[in-house]
Amino acid sequence: MPDAYDLVRQAIIDKRHVIGTYHNHRREMCPHVIGRKRGRRQALLYQFGGTSERGLGPEGSSQNWRCIPVDQLYDAEVRPRAWYIGPRHSRL
Repeated sequence: MPDAYDLVRQAIIDKRHVIGTYHNHRREMCPHVIGRKRGRRQALLYQFGGTSERGLGPEGSSQNWRCIPVDQLYDAEVRPRAWYIGPRHSRL
């Protein structure tokens, strides 16, 4: 099983969905950026489906951007489906 960081990185290259569990919520996301933030491996993803602690905004909403520690993403898998992107993230 590939490391979550490697899986997300390859999903960015291939423009694929990532489906995985983060904070006990199954999420459907399109990753856009991966790297380190304060020494932790992080990814910026646009969540378009599944559930979230704070809920999802309307389809296409800038509220659906998520920056998560990749090491806390479990049961991750990549799916070849349509690519989603929301409005420009304030820090892109």
